[in-house]
Amino acid sequence: MKSATADGLDWAALLRNAKVVDLAAVRQMREAHRALFSFDGPPEIGAFVRLFRLTGLFAFFAMEQRRFPILNRAFADLQWVAQHPDADEFVLASWLYFDLPVTEDGRTLVEAFAAEIAPENEDMRRFVNITTKSRFGIYADTGGTRSTHRLQELLTRRRVTVTRGVDADPGELFFARIIDTGGMRFMLGNTRGWPASYVGTVTAMMMTRIAASVAAEEAVGEAHEKFMKLSGPYWFSVLYTASDDDLVLDPEHHLTYRDGPVPELSLPSRAKHAPRATP
Repeated sequence: MKSATADGLDWAALLRNAKVVDLAAVRQMREAHRALFSFDGPPEIGAFVRLFRLTGLFAFFAMEQRRFPILNRAFADLQWVAQHPDADEFVLASWLYFDLPVTEDGRTLVEAFAAEIAPENEDMRRFVNITTKSRFGIYADTGGTRSTHRLQELLTRRRVTVTRGVDADPGELFFARIIDTGGMRFMLGNTRGWPASYVGTVTAMMMTRIAASVAAEEAVGEAHEKFMKLSGPYWFSVLYTASDDDLVLDPEHHLTYRDGPVPELSLPSRAKHAPRATP
């Protein structure tokens, strides 16, 4: 039976028309929605996880359109990190989204995303506040329980307890970003560092690097915060290495992303020189 109306149109037939409603596209949209928004983990971090995924989608489209040249240059230059078997997938992504200034006025990608998409949304405001204040740090595992890690940051000696994500040896060092949201603290990803025997070596290396970057008006603590916020490529080059002949990047390598050609969004092969494994 037709669903013709007084004007003679068969609305049911129109709605079934594949040229109007592409059912395959609808299914793809449903899968995309599930990939972005489905989350079976602790509800305390549900909003964070979803917004992190949406930030990644925004980054993809921004690089495809070459909206933020710095982001394209950094992404292309650091693809060897994403391809390294020991590098957690969140290492590169979180540094590109949360730490690297990508706009002319010094905003990060997540700040640009929030301002453009949902500047008044409370979850988004909270997400931006959490992520922009976060940074990588180097923490020694000092014990814990089956469900928690007790960590102590080198240099600052700050102690923090986080939800356990991986097993660790006593004193093992983690190069990690700690997220504190919804009353829950966790390491974003699984980023291993060095065995306990490297504590002295890594501490001395950090002191040397930070002392070299301290401005006259800065305290060591302020210099440490800035250093750990912006020196992601340097740490990647120290951690994810191949041999002693490989290059270690300068702590201010991020400045090289300000100028130069703007590469298209692609996955280039790993560079000939990769960072070396020990400090």
